[in-house]
Amino acid sequence: MANTNFSQTAAFIWAVADLLRGDFKQSQYGRVILPFTLLRRLECVLAGTKEAVLAEAEKLKASPLPEEGREKFLLRATKGLSFFNTSPMDLGKMGQNDMDRAERDIRRKEGIIQSMTPLERRKPELLKATRKRRIAAGAGVQVQEVNRMLNEFEQMQGMMKKMKGGGLMKMMKKMGGMKGMGGMPGMPGTGGGKLPF
Repeated sequence: MANTNFSQTAAFIWAVADLLRGDFKQSQYGRVILPFTLLRRLECVLAGTKEAVLAEAEKLKASPLPEEGREKFLLRATKGLSFFNTSPMDLGKMGQNDMDRAERDIRRKEGIIQSMTPLERRKPELLKATRKRRIAAGAGVQVQEVNRMLNEFEQMQGMMKKMKGGGLMKMMKKMGGMKGMGGMPGMPGTGGGKLPF
């Protein structure tokens, strides 16, 4: 990996960590990183059959089959796996293709956050129209961008609440477990043992 590319990647990761700093304690970063690590691992397991599953899903769009019937056809396309993904999105490609756009987006969001008062950062529910206009002007963006960022924040907050208290494992169980993933230490049902620490 080129040194400049590594530096850009490291800077991007630290920028994300800086954004998380206000909402999460450093000890909680794993609660954010772990779900994406698991999603990426699932993508890697499914990579060999992804195109076949997407093609089958496209064929089944107009099918009158019930959801259960469609799932059976999609599971056949996975060649023995007990789960599948019909999303065309790919975390691996998103990281490579969208790095510049993501960096610009983070800078805009950072500008929006820096334009808020400490109280507004702690209590985003205080942000009404006049405050949003002031923040947008301070960040050099449109009010719509402030609204969009606040909506994203609310969605992430909701997602994090769902993942608290074993919500992630419940979600994984609904997906048919994590069979065929080669084992992950400390994760029941994945063939892994205890964590090394």
